[in-house]
Amino acid sequence: MKIPSAVILCCALALAAAPAKKSDPRELELAALKSRLAGLQDSLDAAIASRWEAKQRYLAQRETDKEEASQAREAQERAYRELSRVKEECFARERMLEQAAADLERKKDEWRFSGAAVEEALGKQADAVLEAFPLDYEERRMAVETVRRGLQEKLGALTAIDALVKYKLGFIRRASRLAIGKQAIIPDREDAVQVTVARFGTVFAYALSADNNAYFVRQTGQLGRQRFAIERIGAADLIRHLQSLFPRWVETGNVDGVVMVDVLQNAQSRILVSGEQAKPAARALAWLRAGGPVMIPLLALPFWALAIVALKLIQFGRRYGQGRNRGSQIIMLLEHGERSKAGELAGATAGPVGRLCAACFKHAAEGREAAEKAIREILADEIPRLNSHLNTLAVIAGVAPLLGLLGTVTGMINLFEVITNYGTGDPKLMAAGISEALVTTEAGLIIAIPVLLLHNYLRNRKNRIHAEIERLAITVLNRLWPSKDGEKLE
Repeated sequence: MKIPSAVILCCALALAAAPAKKSDPRELELAALKSRLAGLQDSLDAAIASRWEAKQRYLAQRETDKEEASQAREAQERAYRELSRVKEECFARERMLEQAAADLERKKDEWRFSGAAVEEALGKQADAVLEAFPLDYEERRMAVETVRRGLQEKLGALTAIDALVKYKLGFIRRASRLAIGKQAIIPDREDAVQVTVARFGTVFAYALSADNNAYFVRQTGQLGRQRFAIERIGAADLIRHLQSLFPRWVETGNVDGVVMVDVLQNAQSRILVSGEQAKPAARALAWLRAGGPVMIPLLALPFWALAIVALKLIQFGRRYGQGRNRGSQIIMLLEHGERSKAGELAGATAGPVGRLCAACFKHAAEGREAAEKAIREILADEIPRLNSHLNTLAVIAGVAPLLGLLGTVTGMINLFEVITNYGTGDPKLMAAGISEALVTTEAGLIIAIPVLLLHNYLRNRKNRIHAEIERLAITVLNRLWPSKDGEKLE
């Protein structure tokens, strides 16, 4: 137990103040207590000194801890600053990565666009091969397929573009020079034949076979596969002219001199080359082809109209022609008072005239009013028959010029498509659209005018027949009931 220092000090003072007694036990006890107090004082001093040293160590340790804490805070601040810098750097790297990803996507889009553009260009070139000069057809097709395979094998759009440019430049150079050589050709409606070909760019070419058959490669003025034609030459003068030129061309390897050729290169070129005269049927067929697809319904209209006209003429002739004569005979019999014979003749007469007269005699006993009602019923049934198909004929007369106008519009559309694809340098290519526009308009008017005249003629004839039937019915009624002579049929 630890004794307080104040208690020890009080005990020591009390002992010192007490009188000393000789050999008093209490003195001995006091001496022992003093000795004990001195020991305790020494222990106290040692404890105080130890506490002081501990305090000094604590203070030194606290100062050391303060310095270490300060250093730790400085290190922490440095770490925070470094962390902020690293975060900013990470954010900057992320932005760089995002920008790089966006650039990569843009490059991918550009790459895909380049590939799609090359694919589209190759598709157009594949379509253009069909319109190519027939002597280069197979070679151009193989060249386009080679470029396409290169693109599909992931060689790159730029490589494919370079190959496509080289392909185009090669055939452009070929299109601007004269050349002669051996080659196999397939003439129209004939088998393949090996010939010596003198080509004049991609405009036209002459060919001569070993058996002296001559061929002409020419433009037709059309588009697609029909843009060029290979035809056998039948004109004797042209064959002799080519036979005189080809040996020199083959020997020198150069095409020069005066060459006979139709510079227009149109449908007449085939006639000039073949040496034959164009037949009317061939001219008519060429005229129909020039009109394009609209000519198909236009050709159907006149046949339809002729069928209607023939039907109406037969109807007017058979149903009303014979009845008109019988009606005159019935009226004459009535005027002579022979009603029984007139009734028999009316019953034997076919058609609307016979039906009208028979109705009058049938209702003679019932009076004129009943006969007039029967006549109105018969006329109400016959008038639609007279008018049947006449409206259809009028529609045909109106539709024909509209179809011609449709052909004009499609021809103009084709013309502008040709101008878009080939420009205005070759009038022959534009002539197809112009001819389609004009031919269809001409055909529509050729059909519409006579159909309209026929419709007017049939309508007038129908009106005359209608008037004659009504007049005949009124006359018969007036003859049967003379007391009401002059009363008109309502």
